[in-house]
Amino acid sequence: MRRYLLALTLLASNVAAARADYLFMQYTMKFRKPQQGQTAPTPLAPGTQTPDTEENIITLYVNAVVEGDFKVLQNPLTARVKATFKHRDGLTNLYNDDQVATAVKKYPSVRARFQAKLESLGKNRTNEKIYDLAEWCLNYGLLDEFSKMMDDLAKAGKPTGLDKLDRAVECYTKVKAELAKRIDREDASTVWRGKLGFRMSQSDHYSILYNAQLADPPEVDRRLKLLEENMKGVYYWFAFRGFVLPMPEQKLVTVLLDQPDQFKVQRALIEDEALVTDGFFSTRDGVVVFSAQRLDDASVLFGRQMQGAYSQGWDRATLLKGTAASKLAGKSVDEQYRMQTLALLDAALEQEGERAAVSHEGTRQIFVACGLQKPTVIMPDYLQFGMASVFDTPKGPYPFAPVEVRVPYWHGWGAPSWEYTRIFKTIEQGGLMHDLPTPVRSATDITQASQILRNVITDADFSRARDLGPRAGARHLIVARTYAWGLCYYLCKARLSGVMKLYEELGKQPRDLELEPNELLACFCRAFDLADTTGLRPDPVKFETFAKDWLGFMRTINTPGTDIKLGLEGPSIPVGGGAPGGNDPAGKSGGGGGQPKGKGKGKG
Repeated sequence: MRRYLLALTLLASNVAAARADYLFMQYTMKFRKPQQGQTAPTPLAPGTQTPDTEENIITLYVNAVVEGDFKVLQNPLTARVKATFKHRDGLTNLYNDDQVATAVKKYPSVRARFQAKLESLGKNRTNEKIYDLAEWCLNYGLLDEFSKMMDDLAKAGKPTGLDKLDRAVECYTKVKAELAKRIDREDASTVWRGKLGFRMSQSDHYSILYNAQLADPPEVDRRLKLLEENMKGVYYWFAFRGFVLPMPEQKLVTVLLDQPDQFKVQRALIEDEALVTDGFFSTRDGVVVFSAQRLDDASVLFGRQMQGAYSQGWDRATLLKGTAASKLAGKSVDEQYRMQTLALLDAALEQEGERAAVSHEGTRQIFVACGLQKPTVIMPDYLQFGMASVFDTPKGPYPFAPVEVRVPYWHGWGAPSWEYTRIFKTIEQGGLMHDLPTPVRSATDITQASQILRNVITDADFSRARDLGPRAGARHLIVARTYAWGLCYYLCKARLSGVMKLYEELGKQPRDLELEPNELLACFCRAFDLADTTGLRPDPVKFETFAKDWLGFMRTINTPGTDIKLGLEGPSIPVGGGAPGGNDPAGKSGGGGGQPKGKGKGKG
């Protein structure tokens, strides 16, 4: 124990010199697989000795990241040490044991990086660099900083001389003025409130109907703020690229269902395909439906454990604030710190899920509400999913990601995807599925690239995933979503005018009819000038060149955080004797496990 306390004391001196901004948390749950006559797995208590083989044990994890300020404090009289983390909801005394693992990462915050870029810009200012920094702000969720940059350019009252920047300022000014206007018309809100009989809360552009027991619960207010922020981010992104999206004619309607079973019933009435988030968008109705709780298996099981603890008297709001021990009578210091850490993890998982649902489903709703997409036309899956995924912040855990980057560290609009960038690279390297073609690897391998592009445009992998069902088609669904994101990301970055034409082409198609693969291909080729003289088929040379350009472009895209070595052998301060995933005190990634055992773990 003395050796451990000394280690933390030495670490404290390092923290003073370099701020540790991100707290990574992981909670491990073990279950015995259902035996004959059982319908559900049996939870195993921590430290349970079982004769079962590993094949009979299910291990699930939940992960989350929170940004804040980390400190290690030592009482000079007792020599007791505790690690604290100050975050936007309060203060948490951190705790580690065989289930709870925390590690503080010393990566610079997004705002700190922005300030460094801004200072660098001042020394060597060019219009091209101003443009790049403004786009960086959108990619990293800094809407206020983006707005200030654009406002300053607009106030100058004269062209910069860079056409794309002047166009961006012009469109931004128009969009900002429109976003500042409150939408008063609420016909659809009134209709849906009458149908459902729910309570309703509103913001400038949204109505949210909810059936929670209490009026104005915090989860409603959080979603309204996220919806407004997401609308601003999407509209600003298009304006920055030179396109002014029309504003919705009336308030957009969203529904928040308090119980997961209610959500699943409503989802089944629309369609019964795999969910992307804890929500879904009904294109024909123009309504987004959210689940008040996360629906992924690990989060559901963790949530049940936390609800059990809350029912015994623990209060999450009190735990998040870091209330003094005297206000938690009867609970030991260890119990308090452990529950504080779990409450922070619980809140972080909740907020991550809320943002994922709002940014994906809310973006799809915006595309219909602004008239970009017609609600009566059945759109291809790759376009619906891919375009929304360009602007969303997906929830974790992410496949193929190192343990430390299984969840997002920041949000934004139009940046490489936290989830799909890495999967795309995995597929390109021949991983994930051996029976699928891999992207082009040489200048002469053009035909293969053309086939990959054709498969994406015609929804081949989405169709195959549906035909095989949830289990057998799971890998095909991952591939379909990855390529859909990859193609739409490329189109938004390099050929946005073609994207607008593509929506026009699809909008001309018959209503309520699912387009055949060749029709989808023809629409795409006409929009991007890839069609032959008939306008019905791709021109082979143009199509192959386009495919090669796309896949070549994607090879230049880095995974989020590469510039600060996120997920690599970056600096780390383990709290409690070891970081998740087996990170040693030097912060180097290792194998699984690695948590300390014995007395005194995480004590304050």
